[in-house]
Amino acid sequence: MAKEVVAERYGQDKVVKRDMLGSFVAHGLDQKNAESESLVQIVAGSDTTAVVLRIGLFHVSTSPLVYQKLQAEIDHGVKVGQISSPIKDVEARGLPYLQAFIKEVLRIWPPIAGILPRRSETDGIVCGQQIPRNTDVGWSPRSVMRDKGVFGNDADTFSLERWLQPDGNRLRTMEHTVELVFGYGKWGCLGKPIALLELNKMFVEFLRRFDFTVLNPAHPMDTFNYGVMTQWNLFMRITRRQNPVQIEFNVPPYSTSMADPDHTQDTNAALQADVDDDSAVGLVRDNYLAAYIIKMMTKHEYMQNAHFLATFDGRAYFAPAAETAQRVLDVGTGTGIWAIQYADEHPSAQVIGVDLSPIQPDITPPNCSFEIDDLKNEWTWSYPFDYVFSRMMVGSFADWPAFINQAYKARRNLSPGGWLELQDLKHFKWPTNRWPKDKKHKLVGLWTLANLGTSLEGLSMALWTRGHGWTREQVVAYVSEVRKDLQDGKIHAYWPM
Repeated sequence: MAKEVVAERYGQDKVVKRDMLGSFVAHGLDQKNAESESLVQIVAGSDTTAVVLRIGLFHVSTSPLVYQKLQAEIDHGVKVGQISSPIKDVEARGLPYLQAFIKEVLRIWPPIAGILPRRSETDGIVCGQQIPRNTDVGWSPRSVMRDKGVFGNDADTFSLERWLQPDGNRLRTMEHTVELVFGYGKWGCLGKPIALLELNKMFVEFLRRFDFTVLNPAHPMDTFNYGVMTQWNLFMRITRRQNPVQIEFNVPPYSTSMADPDHTQDTNAALQADVDDDSAVGLVRDNYLAAYIIKMMTKHEYMQNAHFLATFDGRAYFAPAAETAQRVLDVGTGTGIWAIQYADEHPSAQVIGVDLSPIQPDITPPNCSFEIDDLKNEWTWSYPFDYVFSRMMVGSFADWPAFINQAYKARRNLSPGGWLELQDLKHFKWPTNRWPKDKKHKLVGLWTLANLGTSLEGLSMALWTRGHGWTREQVVAYVSEVRKDLQDGKIHAYWPM
């Protein structure tokens, strides 16, 4: 192909075009060398850049705060005249959140993922290991980019905050490490400037013009490593943005359209079936799709958070004190995602998350901390809280009056005028899959399927093996059939939650 294309540019009937090959010809490159150089242009920077663009759009559409802040940075740049149309590379390099995003995408999913061999030119010692001269040493970009000694204990998670920290020495170490994605020295990628230019331009133009929704959160994509870690079957719904995000990072207004406290709504009227499966899922910035749902890296608690945000129209809290509270307690914080999100949105507040399990991340906003404790015991904090938040805790306290009394106890735990928010008190309908026609109900159904589909086997195993004497293999087979029914859009069922 390279020979045929290049041949058209030489000879008496040559074709003159203003492209890279045309530039090679204009600068005196002969036909044979042009063939070699053109082949490099075709192979390099095609699959590799496509991998980064695909995985970048996946991560941004499944990371609520990242999506909101990135679009807001772009919208603000357009509003103040900082961004042209199309954006210039120099303008994109002046957007700090965009640059942190690109670095993190390159780190979490380096496109070249095979073992890259290098031959030592001299004797040396690397990481305490003697390497003789002329030894072939292979290194894995994927392993290096997840080195916890460089990127922290959360190196396996997608987190832009690592690039926004004030620690200059650590930041430089991380940046130098990520640069290895493009190789180093004489092995460095010739197309690095072009690749970064493409990423700078494409991500901005995509996100300023369109919204992206992952269609199958339970199984978002298939992957294969043939030296390039590629993805396929990553299906997304793309809608043109009608009302770009404003500069402020606020959440959408709350709607009670889905609430049904007494279960009195007629199911067929409230949840109209989408028989053609052709209605829009909705705009991503309103959906707040959750982070960390890559295959083999799913964290159920993050998906639960996204499920609630979709149910509550993007609202994470409702108490009037939530916007002004200075001391906040997150009861049963789990992975800490609610506490981290709240702390990130309210930098003047001190947020404490409490849980029995130490599963929270090490890197958090400076105003957020976590404690391992049992809240059924006496609370021993020295100062009261302005706002106490509780969600998904129905089965956690055997004596709810005692817990509520503990929260209000003698003004020691809750400030005068403070609020205790128990989100488990409201009732909602959660469709079992994406069968409803209404875009919000469809989205909620997607998250119902994603949450239940990933946890169904764990929820079922003890019940059927201990209670009914089944073997593990029988349970797995049974769960597989149940999962098929849950995915069946012809079954119009819902959970009263």
